[in-house]
Amino acid sequence: TAKTKDIASVEITQEFGERVLLIHFNEIGARKNKAFTGKCLRKQIALMIDGKVVSAPVVLSPSEDQTAISGNFTEDELKNLLASLRSSVPVVVP
Repeated sequence: TAKTKDIASVEITQEFGERVLLIHFNEIGARKNKAFTGKCLRKQIALMIDGKVVSAPVVLSPSEDQTAISGNFTEDELKNLLASLRSSVPVVVP
């Protein structure tokens, strides 16, 4: 069980005309995220909060210090994801 957050901050932003959830990792989280996304290229992964899958994106490219999660999210879904990530202790589990 992790005792610290791997995620430094989370925000909703605009990329390529689409609203996305942008996750910024701290140094430890960035190393884990780089290893994880490198192994999962073009595979579907699960974003889990409190034991529930809240999103199941496909890794399109390896990332390190930040990653964007996009999809056909409504504004409310994005805000709920943002609030959930901010209120939990998220960690990257390769």
